[in-house]
Amino acid sequence: MVELTVGYVSGFIALAIFVTQLLLPTAITFILAGILRFENTAVTWSVTGRALQSSYWPTILGTETTATRGVRKDVVILTYCTPVTLALIAIAGIVTPLGLYEALVPLGETPTQFQYVRDTSPMGYGTPPRSSLGFSRKCGSRLPERCPGSETIITFSKNGSHDIADLPFGYDTHIPQSVVDLYSSGTSEKGTTVSNIFDIQWRQYYSRQDDRINNGSRFLAGSFRQVQSMVLDDAVGSVEGLIVDVKNGGIGFRNHTAPVGFGHGATWTEELLFIEPETQCVDTNLTLDFGIKDFVPDNFTGQLLIHDLRLTDRGGLVNLKKKYPFYNRDDIQANPDLRGRAYAAAWMTNALTMAYFNITRPAPNPFSYLNSSIGSAFPLEPEDTDYAFDALTISADWHSFLNLYAVYNTTRPPNPFGITSGNFTDIDTICRGAGSEDIANITNIAVSCGLVYGAPRRRDGSPSLNFDMGSEWTIPLYSCATAVKGTVKTVDLQMNGTRVLDNLKVLALHDKSYSSPADLPLWGVEDSGMAFSSVHPLWGIVSPSSEGRQNLSTVRKQSLYLPGFTSGTSIAYDLKSVQNLPGVEFYSDAMPYGFGIGIHMASKNRVTDYSGRSNMAMYAKWQDLSRKPESTARIINLLWTDIAANSVVGTRDVLGPAAAAGSAVGADRDKELEALRIPVRPIVRRIRYRYAFAVPAFVVAFLTLLICTATVVAWVLGRCSVKTMRRHLELSSTGRLLTTLLYAEDCDLKIKRKEWVKGVGGWEVDLSGEAPVGRGRGGGGGSGSGSGDGDGKGEKESLVSGSGSGVGGGNGLRTPME
Repeated sequence: MVELTVGYVSGFIALAIFVTQLLLPTAITFILAGILRFENTAVTWSVTGRALQSSYWPTILGTETTATRGVRKDVVILTYCTPVTLALIAIAGIVTPLGLYEALVPLGETPTQFQYVRDTSPMGYGTPPRSSLGFSRKCGSRLPERCPGSETIITFSKNGSHDIADLPFGYDTHIPQSVVDLYSSGTSEKGTTVSNIFDIQWRQYYSRQDDRINNGSRFLAGSFRQVQSMVLDDAVGSVEGLIVDVKNGGIGFRNHTAPVGFGHGATWTEELLFIEPETQCVDTNLTLDFGIKDFVPDNFTGQLLIHDLRLTDRGGLVNLKKKYPFYNRDDIQANPDLRGRAYAAAWMTNALTMAYFNITRPAPNPFSYLNSSIGSAFPLEPEDTDYAFDALTISADWHSFLNLYAVYNTTRPPNPFGITSGNFTDIDTICRGAGSEDIANITNIAVSCGLVYGAPRRRDGSPSLNFDMGSEWTIPLYSCATAVKGTVKTVDLQMNGTRVLDNLKVLALHDKSYSSPADLPLWGVEDSGMAFSSVHPLWGIVSPSSEGRQNLSTVRKQSLYLPGFTSGTSIAYDLKSVQNLPGVEFYSDAMPYGFGIGIHMASKNRVTDYSGRSNMAMYAKWQDLSRKPESTARIINLLWTDIAANSVVGTRDVLGPAAAAGSAVGADRDKELEALRIPVRPIVRRIRYRYAFAVPAFVVAFLTLLICTATVVAWVLGRCSVKTMRRHLELSSTGRLLTTLLYAEDCDLKIKRKEWVKGVGGWEVDLSGEAPVGRGRGGGGGSGSGSGDGDGKGEKESLVSGSGSGVGGGNGLRTPME
């Protein structure tokens, strides 16, 4: 439906006025013709002639005044210019206003104050107020270790074969200020909106006490309870403490404040720290194919009965390259080669699968024979599978699709080489590239890998939301690898109306542009020499003066692949953590969730059922995205984003690092917000115009200029003047022409207007017959000698003279033939 704008209303009004301008004069002249007698004074004929001939009736009735035959061509052209020009003016008068519309547009920048914006969504309700307790850090795994910069005293000893760690003064989890200053040095400027790891807090938390830690004082520990799922939003939105990109994946850290005092809101730009997943998937060119035998109702869910489950070779086995693919590890920060990792995992999975089905043999003499072709199918047991036939499944167990340990496995192949699940365990370590005992540094980044079982769809390509009996279905298998990176993005924000977070809109989100390589951020990663099992390395944007410091690795680039180690441990089970430093933990803790999706995983991990089995809209979305490996990667990115958004919040706002210590926002901070003025672009209502609607007006303007120019030229050359115009008007006056013909002795064409009106202009002319008849003033007879005794005696005798005698019933009538 077309929106009714001010311009359209103006156009409709102009159209109504135009129709009225046509209708009323036409109706009035129609009435005039009805009351006009055929016998009138000459001046009456002139006045009515002007009215009738200037109306639209000559054109409607096609009278001789509209004729072109026998008329000079230049006269025809000029006479037709008038109606054409009037028509163009009418069109312009109607069309031109249609281009008008009102719009809310930003003006130039003006400084204003910001205030905190409350989130009234479930994410706001589910986020407790910030605690005044600060960050804490603990190092060590089996035994406590002193964190870099910590003053904790630990003495180690042995008791036989056992190592003992003694803490004479307890364990101090406080983070030294020098360490805080180092990893926030690149974002310490007043007014900067880019966060660091000390601006990131757990969304949920709890306080603990332990006599061995911080002298028994309370400290915070992170918790996880999912508040809300946003994977179906497909938008970039704002929740308490975050900007969440549910289109491509990623979260930006921002304690939401907005400008006040603008009726229509304002727009402004900020630079924010974003942490976003990056995933690459490759097609294994294997599918799980099956038919639906029946559907057994079970309360509201039901269960599919599957038959003829088989693994189909779509080229993944028969065309497998015989050489093991090593991925690039030269410079992990420049190129983590996630696609190479995913391909290596797919290669190993397919190679072991070939050995399991005796399609080929492993060493010695690997690939010495090949018992498969495109379309070859290998039967599988459909009972007790770890994957679903009506939902999405993502697993870090690379062998699950083979259902190796089904209790009633009637389809198990001979397996001459004894392939077990243990053969598949190295795939995950090789793909991740780092384990718990690898050194925590800039080169060992957090990577998670797994096998994606695409949401099942019909093999014939028909709509796949109905599980009909007898239908055939397929599940594609993809190998995927995910890393997480920190980057700075430019965000264009707009606040509309009242100070509620729903009114904060993200207009644009893109990577920050840098004018030169020297302007790129300098990222720093802690290099303590400790293993991931003992420490989560600190990271952040550091100042240039920090480059070259001991125990610090730096790289100048647009983004940083974050260090870490991923395992099966997830946030939901890390409830006894002593450390409160989510900026170095949450992103790797959230990764296992993306690779643990299935019908049995939701209740286990206490999160939304991301498989889509209990949500048809989610199932349809996964079904669409899992058609290709490129879009399948987006599924994992969205899952990570949803978990991460429920895990943490950002505490930095336009005041910059004032919230870096994680302190509560109080009255002093409110005063700072009121005092600080940030440049924004107020939004105001303005009239705008769509210039396409101005084309008729431009044409009229051009014709106006052309005609006016021609008029001036003709006047300068003496071709036209006011005197000439007056003369032609007199010559085309109906009454003057009639009296000149009927009373030629009494007037001529050169008689002046006033004399003509006072004289013969008042004499009556009868046009009821075949020819005009002049009836004189009184209409009576008279003698030619001036002694006539008819009614026309007197003034008529003084005006009308002739050589006739007037005798014999003369009545004063004249025709052009007399």
